[in-house]
Amino acid sequence: MRFCPQCGADVHEQSRFCSKCGTELSTAESDSTASALKQEPTETDTGSANTYMIIGWICCVVSLIFIPIIFGAITVIMGYLTKKTNEQHGTIMMIAGVAAAIFGMLLGAALGGYYYYY
Repeated sequence: MRFCPQCGADVHEQSRFCSKCGTELSTAESDSTASALKQEPTETDTGSANTYMIIGWICCVVSLIFIPIIFGAITVIMGYLTKKTNEQHGTIMMIAGVAAAIFGMLLGAALGGYYYYY
């Protein structure tokens, strides 16, 4: 499988020109360079990653108070989606989602027991 070095489109092995942008393809180009070009995050990916981060952190805080299993799971999913563009931040968000879900369940059990007996 080859990729166009100009636009990153899939190109047939024997093609001399890219069918999408018309760039002439040299036979000496390496596929790794073209695939690295294709996988660079675009501005749209970065924007959606920022949206995932915001939604994830909001759900993390909400999971401490309200339905911790669901909002903790949403935080983990948003962390996974963020991890595609920012691996470290996504991993931290996934860990925080699990921790907030566990802490939210413990907090709910403690407060529920308190209100039940008093």
